[in-house]
Amino acid sequence: MEFFIILLLLITATFWFDSSRALEWARHHAKQICQRHHVQLLDETVMLSKVRLRHQGHWYFERYYRFEFTQTGQQREQGGLMLQGLNLVLIDLAYVLNPYSQKVS
Repeated sequence: MEFFIILLLLITATFWFDSSRALEWARHHAKQICQRHHVQLLDETVMLSKVRLRHQGHWYFERYYRFEFTQTGQQREQGGLMLQGLNLVLIDLAYVLNPYSQKVS
């Protein structure tokens, strides 16, 4: 019984550490994306929106993050990005890239 409690604590700590690291990567990518598209990232607003456990040859977490940015300084717009593990695979700045979002490969 103690083994399972320790294992559960270890899994929880690993997930928490991995999630913290992924959030830092998401903030980094959001900042770079906004700079590249000449918009301003607002208030470091990068927030986890969805997380899924995926399997494609190996297991990894797919995380979708939302953030806010402005083009004019007057109006807030929504953006997003997706990480598979720590790899950036999707950028969603529909307002800037209208009508298509940009896929990263």
